[in-house]
Amino acid sequence: MFRGELRSRELPSSINLGELNAVMNRLWKKSIRHIARREVREYGGTLILDRKGELKIINVTEGSVDQVILKHEVGEGETYVGTFHTHPYETGQGGIAFSGADLADAINNSNVITRLLQ
Repeated sequence: MFRGELRSRELPSSINLGELNAVMNRLWKKSIRHIARREVREYGGTLILDRKGELKIINVTEGSVDQVILKHEVGEGETYVGTFHTHPYETGQGGIAFSGADLADAINNSNVITRLLQ
């Protein structure tokens, strides 16, 4: 699925991210650790398939209150899948859609979301 070989109608209704979920949750908690003071930070990383074909997060980066600069480089033998990042708001608001910059990054870097939308 992460190799972009499935059409959207062939995708499962849910995906178990396993250990990636734990990593993403840790980064989310770091993003909002000072939310009581109305201070948040975005964190992000690059999703890859490693040499064994396992999905991993590399290049974890800390950003600012409203952006994180993602590193798209991968090592030899690794396959770029896409990126992810947190979207905390000082107000605690959630459920916000992708920003224009998020969609531009997906399109310009052949992110997996772009392949899923095809």
